[in-house]
Amino acid sequence: MLSILFLKIGLGVTFVLTGLLILSSKDRWVHMLPGWFASRLSSTRGFMIVTAIADITLGVWLLTGIFTAIAAILAAIHLLGVLIISGKHEFHEVYRDIGLLFAAVALVFSV
Repeated sequence: MLSILFLKIGLGVTFVLTGLLILSSKDRWVHMLPGWFASRLSSTRGFMIVTAIADITLGVWLLTGIFTAIAAILAAIHLLGVLIISGKHEFHEVYRDIGLLFAAVALVFSV
């Protein structure tokens, strides 16, 4: 179905680009972590590197069609986590993730 292809491409490109942006400027992304969360991490930069690698992996899986259902589920869980952890603190930067979350959920139910 063409709509599923568009969902996979849109989400895949978004995740790959986000991961690459995080890797290129980890410190600019750390500010999105609220203090209560960042204080529980041994390394905020390390957390951002792991997040970037996970984003790129999910994006590649979506773009290539490998593990699409698993990638969509993990993407939805990841985006829900972003909204829970950063939503109130950085809502002006993560509100778009609501749309991405529902796109990932739609993909889960369509594959």
